[in-house]
Order: sequence, then C-alpha cells, then structure tokens
Amino acid sequence: MKHYLTLLILLKLNIVYSQTLSPKQENLINKTLSQSFDSNAVKNTFLNLGANSFCSIGQDTFFIINGYHYLFKLKNDSIIRLDKSVFHGGNFDRFLFTYNNKIHLIGGYGLFNTNNNIEVFNFKTREWGITATKGEKPNFIRGICLKQGNNIFSFFNSKNGNDAEEDILDNNIYKLDLETKVWEKYENINLHTPIIFHRIYTQDYTLAVLLNSVIIFKNKTAEFILVPREELRFNMDILFKYDIDKNIIHFENYVSTTLKTNQSINLDQLWDSHAINKIKFVLNPSWYQNKRTKIFIGILIIILLIFGIYFLIKKFKILNQNPAKNWTGIKNPYSEKILASNKNSIDIDELDFILGIDHMEFDSKKLKRSRILNEIEKSNPGLIQRRKDQFDKRKFIYLIKK
Repeated sequence: MKHYLTLLILLKLNIVYSQTLSPKQENLINKTLSQSFDSNAVKNTFLNLGANSFCSIGQDTFFIINGYHYLFKLKNDSIIRLDKSVFHGGNFDRFLFTYNNKIHLIGGYGLFNTNNNIEVFNFKTREWGITATKGEKPNFIRGICLKQGNNIFSFFNSKNGNDAEEDILDNNIYKLDLETKVWEKYENINLHTPIIFHRIYTQDYTLAVLLNSVIIFKNKTAEFILVPREELRFNMDILFKYDIDKNIIHFENYVSTTLKTNQSINLDQLWDSHAINKIKFVLNPSWYQNKRTKIFIGILIIILLIFGIYFLIKKFKILNQNPAKNWTGIKNPYSEKILASNKNSIDIDELDFILGIDHMEFDSKKLKRSRILNEIEKSNPGLIQRRKDQFDKRKFIYLIKK
C-alpha cells in the first residue's frame, strides 16, 4: 500500500511539474491552433520548449505557445484554455517568468518589430496587459534574460533589421526590479554582445546558440561555459525542431538530406564535464559601472572645486601681501630708508642719496641701485615704481607708495 501511495504521489508531482506535453495535450493544442492558422503553421509550431513554454504557480502548471498568447492550464492529461485574447502573435523569442503568482512575458519579436513590453496575464479578465515601468528601460528586448530573486537581468539584446538594414546590438546590461518596476542600465564588462541565432530555456539552464559556439548559463549562479557547437552536435535543424524535458534536450539531427538521427543532450552532465572552465557572469554593477556618467561628472566637479579653492587661497595671499597694507615692521633696511622719506616721489639722485650709494662711480652705482631695487621689490612688492618724468622724458622719477 505504501509503495502504491508513493507511486501515486510521484506520478502526481510529475504531472504537475512536467515540462512536456502528453500526446493528447499536444493534439488538443494543435486543434486550437488550427482554428486560426493553416496546417503548415500548425506543423511548424513546436510546443515542448521547456521553460520557454511551461511555468508553475503553486501546484498548477501552465503552458503558453512561444510567439503566441494562447495560455493553457494543464490538468492531468487534458488542458484548459484560460485566455480570450484576440491577438496571438508578435512576441517570439520573449522570456517567460512568474512573479507574485502572475505570469509575465518580456520582450520578443513579431510583425517586423522588436518590442520591449512587459506583459502580464490577468486571471480575472483572462486577457494580457502591458505593465508600465520606469527608469533606463531598454529600447528593445530580444537577447538573454535571467531571473534572480526579485530582479530580471536582460543582456545581449539585438534589434532585428528585417533584412532591410543592419541589426542593432546593445552591449548594456539592464536590471529590472520587479517590486518597484524600475530599470537600471550599466555597462556589460563580460562578453561583448554576440549575434545570437537561437535561445533555449531549460529548467536550470539558458543557452545562447551562436555561429560556432554555444553559451550555457546556469540560471541560479549566473555562471556560464562556452562550448563548441560541434560538441553539442547542433546544426541549423536544432533551431527548428527539438523538445525539452527539464534539463534534457531531445532533437533530430540531419546527417544528410535523407538521413536523420534522434539525439539527446543532458545539460547537467555537460555542465559537470565543463565545470572547471565555468566563468562568473557579472550581473550586478560595481561602483565604477553603475551610473558611470554621473560618477565622471561628480569627479569633474570635485576637481573644479579643488582648483577653485586653490586659486581663491592664492588670490587671498596676494591680497594680504599688498604693500599698502603690510609695510609695518619691515626688516629690509633699504625699505625702511625709503619709507622714512617724507616724499611720495623722488628723482634718481635723491634715490641714490637715500640708498647711500651717491658716492660711487656711475657704473658701480648703477649696478648697486639695480640690485637694491630688486631686493626691495621682493620684500615689498610695488613699494617703488619707476615712471618717466612728465617734464623731461629723458629722466625717470620714482614713485613711493606708502
């Protein structure tokens, strides 16, 4: 009896948290699609895309088709359609997540537009609506998204040029606080934005398929490994036909145009085999990344303030050295002799007499006078100023500023 109950519990848990549809569920979903789309579109719509299609709230498991807004609740071996929305396109490559018991879609591409919307499903009205956000919101969201606690990190984003112009790559990391609905932007110091051909979301891993390699992120730790695409045996067919069951990818790989093989990749085993080469992907900004422009402006303002204070101090010192204010108690004996004179202007003969050099020869007197005047200028700037005599331009007079 105990074994029977245990088996029932395990089966129930597997149904609740399963990431694959049963054949009956697939048929019911394809039938729903066929009501709006032709058989070719239904045939090329792949369902079992892991975390990109399945999510759970409490004990309930929900399924949404990538690229559409059809939302189903999985119940045992059946499905219940929840939405009644009219529009069912325009968000391929979007990111699916749950928060506060609500189902969200973020970004995506469709109808020749790469959007940056955050859509949330209203269980009461059974419709999708767009949630308003603030801050430095990305202009387009079509890259890799990782959910860490109450935050969504979006990076490696690109805008599709629709073969009419070049694709635009955004090398910034964007962080959305799901509680405050505020975006932050900062520089990506990890890998430069690569061209991503396909995104695969499994239970615990996120894969960015590049031209020659695959970046595999471990969602919880934000670590990644870089694996050659050949090692995963991915060819272009992997981009169109694969099924995901938790962390195992099942796909058909074409050996030739007529021969194909069924293969599987266990991402847990692959991660363990490459764990020695894992690298931490820096999501949260360091102080020098966050608001780098504002930090630069702040540093520039500080530098300007330092220079401003320096010049103010220098100017203050010059003002304090004004000879008209600070000529009391002068130690230079020649300055004292000049200040002792009761005249405000003297000629060269009077100057030589005051300086005590009038008895010298002309050349000696000239040299001595020049040296003494230099000393006076150093000790008392501006005390003596030489001007031409206004009555006889051949002569000089010396103005004394006391």
